Amino acid sequence: MSEVQKAFGATRALNRVSFDVGAGEVHALIGENGAGKSTLMKILSGVYPPDGGEIELDGRPWVPANPLHARHCGIVMIYQELTLAPHLSVEENILLGEEPAKFGWLNRRRSVCQSSERNMPAMRALLLCLPAILVATVNAQNTALTFQSSGEQTALIELYTSEGCSSCPPAETWLSRLQASPRLWKDFVPLAFHVDYWDYLGWRDPWANKSFSDRQRAYAKQWRSDSIYTPGFVLNGKEWRDWSEHREGPKATGVKAGVLTVSSSDTNRWQVSFASANTGGADYEVHAALLAGGLSSDVKAGENRGRHLSHDFVVLTFVHASLVRSGDGAQGEFVLSKRRNAAASNLALAVWLTPAGRLEPLQATGGWLARPASSR
Repeated sequence: MSEVQKAFGATRALNRVSFDVGAGEVHALIGENGAGKSTLMKILSGVYPPDGGEIELDGRPWVPANPLHARHCGIVMIYQELTLAPHLSVEENILLGEEPAKFGWLNRRRSVCQSSERNMPAMRALLLCLPAILVATVNAQNTALTFQSSGEQTALIELYTSEGCSSCPPAETWLSRLQASPRLWKDFVPLAFHVDYWDYLGWRDPWANKSFSDRQRAYAKQWRSDSIYTPGFVLNGKEWRDWSEHREGPKATGVKAGVLTVSSSDTNRWQVSFASANTGGADYEVHAALLAGGLSSDVKAGENRGRHLSHDFVVLTFVHASLVRSGDGAQGEFVLSKRRNAAASNLALAVWLTPAGRLEPLQATGGWLARPASSR
């Protein structure tokens, strides 16, 4: 399938979807309700015609006229059906209409799956059935994901960078190497804010956001500095100029801060609790960033023109929320806003706590949501 599109009135269900399925492969489509999984499967199985794009079957252009035509070509859709035939087996329910028969009579002595050539369409149908089944399974499990700091302060490393800055790639390479560190998420939490103030040079950084530039300016104002620059590192709320001398990341501070815990059952709404190491209540804010790695760009203008740049720990979504006092600590929640599209091979969450209205972090935690292959 290439650049397949489908709309229902003003609602765009599929926007230039492309993917290949080879012989003997098993694929699963997993996404939220309304993501377009069923629509895509219905186009493949002949229920809906595509509005645009191309489909090839066995290397030849192909568009099913209807479900019967698709079935004859070996593409069958098995729907997520809760009402089954109770007197039939699981195999018979799944492969209705593909039972082995002879002279019009069912051959019950022969397993459906033993019928090789005749049941190739049915086997393809099983592949198309998997997305709905897998999504239902993932949603049903509803298992909570939890990240928790130790009692000692976990350092927060902020890199302010831009694809429009020729001095930034070495800093990003340094940050990317932290993926392999056993101290990652335990002793430090890294993140890269892409700023937009270099876009005027002719290259618009796809990961930049004005609010990230404003955050760096807020730090500069706090430090009574008249300028901001890239690459710029901030360690625990303070300007960090000798980052390149710490190949393995910053040393642990040893400061007793308290335990920060975040958990979620859907990776969108997160519950937060903080047990402070200090007595006496205080007002706190929680800050959270969805991070992506494995990103890259072929820069065509500006200082990095002609270069292929790679990025990790890139901030895609950034939110903050006030917490409610609870004894010596605090509790609350935050919700990650809609994710920016990213063809990322690894996603992570970074969370840190600050005194209300302040930039300096007291404690941080985080971890992988979807881990890079080298970390598995």
